[in-house]
Amino acid sequence: MGGTLVRILLLPFKLLYWPIRMLRQIIGKNTGKAIRKSSGSLVASTQDDHFSEIKRPAENGEAVETRPAGLESLLFRQLERPRLIERAAADMTLEEAQFEVDHAVRFYTYNFSMFPSGDFFYEEVEQNFLEKALGLENKSTDARFIRIMTQFRRVLNDNSRRLFLYYAPFVFALCLIASLMINLPGGQVHLSFVETSGISVAQAGMVTSLLVSGGIFLSGLLLLLLLYQWPYKVTQQRNLLGLDNYITSKFSRVNQNFLVAKRRALNVERNKRMNQADELKEEAGIWTLAYNWFGMRLFLCEKLVRNKIYQIRRNTTLYNVGGVALCLVFALTAMMLTWLMASIGPSITLLIGSGVFSVVFVAVAYSMIMGKAMPEILNVLHANEWARFNQMSLHKTIADHVGEDKLQIVTFRDRNRFE
Repeated sequence: MGGTLVRILLLPFKLLYWPIRMLRQIIGKNTGKAIRKSSGSLVASTQDDHFSEIKRPAENGEAVETRPAGLESLLFRQLERPRLIERAAADMTLEEAQFEVDHAVRFYTYNFSMFPSGDFFYEEVEQNFLEKALGLENKSTDARFIRIMTQFRRVLNDNSRRLFLYYAPFVFALCLIASLMINLPGGQVHLSFVETSGISVAQAGMVTSLLVSGGIFLSGLLLLLLLYQWPYKVTQQRNLLGLDNYITSKFSRVNQNFLVAKRRALNVERNKRMNQADELKEEAGIWTLAYNWFGMRLFLCEKLVRNKIYQIRRNTTLYNVGGVALCLVFALTAMMLTWLMASIGPSITLLIGSGVFSVVFVAVAYSMIMGKAMPEILNVLHANEWARFNQMSLHKTIADHVGEDKLQIVTFRDRNRFE
């Protein structure tokens, strides 16, 4: 029943949007041909631009921003699920493992600032450290992950900013203006069933004006509720479902690479002989440092996700507070202008009524309707399903690795001594 009612309410908007949708499909077909013709040079020139406004072919493994064929695409931004392109350690050559180790060396020798600038929020200082630690400037394996997380943060914040600072105040302004118009001379509404109830004409006009004002604000709240439930909440959840899927795949791949690199580090001597001592030493060092680096990468990537989520939560709170302040300032300004500009002063009772309705609207809109925006959004992310650094047991791996090597050294030493 509820779904049918929503579809009926949305039918006029879909009919209005139908010509635009057809035009966009025609334009998309024409631009798609041109993109396919130039795909080779485009991929080469935009290899690191993972969210270009130009849509690239799907086979190049990149994630692009999309505009779904629906009304929600006009109001909020939606991103596709990014594709995982990180190479599995089982397919890595020693040279590719050395590439990972080079970034590990940069991290372990990175001299981070002990006295960061105080011009930014602390999370931005931490973000700067994480980007440098993960090798954003050096085009490391995690450079793309950093860009994807930044893009999703911007899109999620942008959608919340539109709802809290643009659409909700706009709906409130329309309701407030319509309510104040009733207060102007000649704007009072008269309902026959009130006028025949034995009260004066002035009282009847005041009562009916208050009833109509309340109905206007109630209609605004219903419209805002519809806007919040669809398309805002749906779009945000789609974005976060794609992000959650990507993080799950990314962390799982890093964890698998850690296990493969650990196994190769433990068993590297099985494929070597005494005359390959230099090669054995080099390869053992590379794979040992590689599995250490895979563990640190997972830790730093977790901290990056935590950093981005905190920024989203902080900004959502600021948008909420800013939206409330914007609505209240607009309400006070509009009511004062209505009082000053009216040739015959409007009723104080009606102005007070509009003020009360305004406060109730803002309280209900930003507390009851949109107040749970962040918790509901974060419920989509399932961190308990991600491969986590604390589950990797890096400390146990290092202890077992070193302990086993030392045990073999002592065993062979004593065996040679007795022989």
